[in-house]
Amino acid sequence: MAEDMIRRGCIGRANMALVFGHGDDAIAVITPVTARTSNRRGEERIRFLGPVTFDEKTVAHITDVVLTAVDNILGGLGLPEAHFDISAVNIGAASINNLGTNISQFSADASLFVAMLSAMLEIPIPQNMVCTGFLASPEGDIRMVKGIPAKLKAACSDTSINTFVHPATDPDGSLGALSPEEKRKIVTDLIKAKHDVKTVAVRDVGELLEVVFSEEDIVISSLRKNYYRGSISPSPEQTPTGRAALYLTENNEARLWRVLERNFLQGQNDSVREILDALTGFYTREGTYPTGLGYRLLRLIQSLPPETCRLKITFPLLSISKCIKISQFAKDSDQKDVPLLFKAISGEAITKPHKGNETEPNHLNPRDHENDRLQYILSEIDAEALTLIGIPLDAARASYLMESVTVDTYDAFIETITSFYLHLVRHTRVVSEPIDLNGAGAEAFSLVERAFSKEGGFKEALSEARHGGRGGIRYVLDKMTAQLKMEEQEKHIHHILRATLDPLDWEGKVHIMRDLMKRLRLHLPHEITSQPPEKFAVHHEALVKEYARSMDQVTSLFRSL
Repeated sequence: MAEDMIRRGCIGRANMALVFGHGDDAIAVITPVTARTSNRRGEERIRFLGPVTFDEKTVAHITDVVLTAVDNILGGLGLPEAHFDISAVNIGAASINNLGTNISQFSADASLFVAMLSAMLEIPIPQNMVCTGFLASPEGDIRMVKGIPAKLKAACSDTSINTFVHPATDPDGSLGALSPEEKRKIVTDLIKAKHDVKTVAVRDVGELLEVVFSEEDIVISSLRKNYYRGSISPSPEQTPTGRAALYLTENNEARLWRVLERNFLQGQNDSVREILDALTGFYTREGTYPTGLGYRLLRLIQSLPPETCRLKITFPLLSISKCIKISQFAKDSDQKDVPLLFKAISGEAITKPHKGNETEPNHLNPRDHENDRLQYILSEIDAEALTLIGIPLDAARASYLMESVTVDTYDAFIETITSFYLHLVRHTRVVSEPIDLNGAGAEAFSLVERAFSKEGGFKEALSEARHGGRGGIRYVLDKMTAQLKMEEQEKHIHHILRATLDPLDWEGKVHIMRDLMKRLRLHLPHEITSQPPEKFAVHHEALVKEYARSMDQVTSLFRSL
């Protein structure tokens, strides 16, 4: 992948500040420097092109220090070394007189470094930013340079610049080598400049990348360059370049979902599509299906404000052909998730029935709106919708592994069901504070009682866990999961019925309940279907419980086929 990028000759472009003159007479000019990856081979890793030249000492420093720092980061990402063509835009005064500019200083190190890394990773650099700083070591330490006051003045005068990135003031005492007056002027000018530009101090290349590279661009780069799931173990002795590589690889999955949510909320449809395209492309190249992608994307979309979904988001979020391509790699354990992915991508998940308003013509049939509501209820409580609710619980159960089939003592049983209950809570709910163990134990005890209510209650569960027969403690945990899943599904069904029926008058409630009972008659026992719909128009508890139990049996049947 990186070699493909090199062949394309990707360009990184960063602003640098060149200083002419000395002391109070010094003048700085903001000008871009570019780094282009090259497919040439040979020992000459860097080639300098154009009218702007670099003196011999500067070239040696860039090759030995700046390029090595870039290589250290690329190596941490598992990417190959690259060859670069470096060029800088000639300043106006020199170009008018057909002259070239000669760079004989190290203050452009920071700009050259980010330009080279930008070209290799295909991460754009904000063009409203200028960087300055001396790379003091191949490990990526950044130190102070001369001419900061002049560079600040140039940045403040340039209307296209709003951020000035500079070395941290005196991180190692090196400013003591400057005259007291020069040291004071740097600090004073940095403070004054805050009124015109944002000033950001960095101590090394790790901090520099955090300022220059956005989360969204890192995510897209990591997917396209195949370091999305890179693994780098941090250590106390890690160098700045090591920390920079860690920053680019660490928690990219969490970073992706943060960026997606932010773009959804802002209505940035193109960015959402670019991220999803890069994500599916990454897994397609791997030949794997991203576990839980459909569920997580659907849950994210459904959690957005209704106005955002209705007014800001344009569906589909990804081409159907790409959804089909990635779904071909789904394993048996992913089969439930694939329909959820299509549902999320198409926007079907947020389609709500039209409920009418006071301005509608009187000749419309009120039954049309009842049919809309009925279809909405059916779509929200069908097997697919209820499966969606159970997916996180099933995943939590699957990830809780036990070596032993049985437990020896009562205390061991209590400890196991309590820890398992906490495991379910941690994987399916947002918990903002530590959970009380006594309270969790009581909840776990109660859940076991409910799960085994028709099989002898807690006593039977304990006996099964200690002696086995149907799977021992694993069977108990399965029952706990199934019970909690059914209860969550019942809550969902209650919510849908209340939200749909409560705004209606009595006659409207009865009409919809009558039609609903007819449609669900195959999933309800005779003692429910034989009752008049008026009985369930307000109090749905018995109907909901029987329907949820029936749908759970349908799901179990399909799972066994």
